[in-house]
Amino acid sequence: AFTVLNMLVGVLVNVVAIVTQLEQEVRQVDSFRVRFASIMSALDEDGDNYITKEEFGHLLVKREACEALQSVGVDVIGL
Repeated sequence: AFTVLNMLVGVLVNVVAIVTQLEQEVRQVDSFRVRFASIMSALDEDGDNYITKEEFGHLLVKREACEALQSVGVDVIGL
C-alpha cells in the first residue's frame, strides 16, 4: 500500500511540474506577443499591418526587437 502511495505522489509531482512548465511557456509567449506587437506597430511605416522587407530590415537593427526574438529562440544573427 505504501509503494502505491509513493507512486501516486510521484505521478502527481510529475504532472504539477509539466503544468508549471506549460504555464511558464504560455506566459513567455504572451509577454513576447505584447512586446513584439508594440515594436512592430512602431516599425509599420505605412500603417497597413503588414511588414515589408524594408520594414523588416529596420526591425533587425533595433536592440529591443532582437532581444524579444531571442527570448523565444529565434536566431537573429542567422536571419
